[in-house]
Amino acid sequence: MIPNLIVATLTRYDLLQRMLSSIDYPVGHVLIIDNGNMIDQLKLPAEIKELTVLTMPANQGVAGSWNLGIKCFPFDEQWLIVSDDVVFPAGALKRYAGLVNSEAIQFFDVSPKWACFSVGQTVVQKAGLACELFHPAYFEDNDWERRIDQAGVLKEVLPIQVQHDNSSTLKSGFEDKNAATFRANQAVHDERANAGVMSGGEWALDIRRRNSWD
Repeated sequence: MIPNLIVATLTRYDLLQRMLSSIDYPVGHVLIIDNGNMIDQLKLPAEIKELTVLTMPANQGVAGSWNLGIKCFPFDEQWLIVSDDVVFPAGALKRYAGLVNSEAIQFFDVSPKWACFSVGQTVVQKAGLACELFHPAYFEDNDWERRIDQAGVLKEVLPIQVQHDNSSTLKSGFEDKNAATFRANQAVHDERANAGVMSGGEWALDIRRRNSWD
């Protein structure tokens, strides 16, 4: 069984439903981070054992949503993070379950690669979480990968193809804000890279586990 699947959504709930319907292998817990506060009712396949929908009062952004998903399952050894516009071909998740590596960040065979990826616990322990200075999107992946590389964490590309509708959120009414956000986050990225900043934030997986009140 895949322990978790984390997905953030903003506007395209039809694509979210499509992704959920493509799940054909047991998943222990699906976490939906609803950044648009619009979900009403979803039809779930039997393979999903438990579902949690977190309705956000404001958009957490890409990095914030990724991090929130990881924090919600602090005792899991890996986290499967997917975009809401991904579709899993038959058998893809079963193949993934047989290739999971908790010491690596694993990308599925999809473009862009951050549309579907698995974060092993070693990634968080050595490189930290994604940096939430990048909001709501752009360059959070570049920054995280830079820090992952500098930390010497293993990166793998899994021989598992998935379908992805590129820029579906952007095409859903955010075109006007796109250019300004891109430029602003690029400046933040360049500043952090030039300064060699390795931290993504103050939250630490080991401390969360050690000081648990769960």
